[in-house]
Amino acid sequence: ANTFTATATDAAGHTTTASTTFTVVVSARGLTALIGQMAGANAGQLVGALQNITTAPNVTARANRVKAFKNQVNAYLRSGRLTAAQAALLLGLVDAM
Repeated sequence: ANTFTATATDAAGHTTTASTTFTVVVSARGLTALIGQMAGANAGQLVGALQNITTAPNVTARANRVKAFKNQVNAYLRSGRLTAAQAALLLGLVDAM
């Protein structure tokens, strides 16, 4: 969970603070869109590897497919198709999916 807090002060000097808590949910659809933004025309292999995760028939297959996705992300990083920051974000998000 994440918490966002904001404080406001009016012209008379009255201050108030409010907070809200929220959770970010990672979905295959959202991650696919992010990959498209990051990799553009080169997104195909990463999107395919991500789709393979979503169709895994069991936990072991899913773990293997997550590993394959991570290997693909690292290959994109090594080839310069992703920056280190982009790769780190994708590697973290796939674990949260």
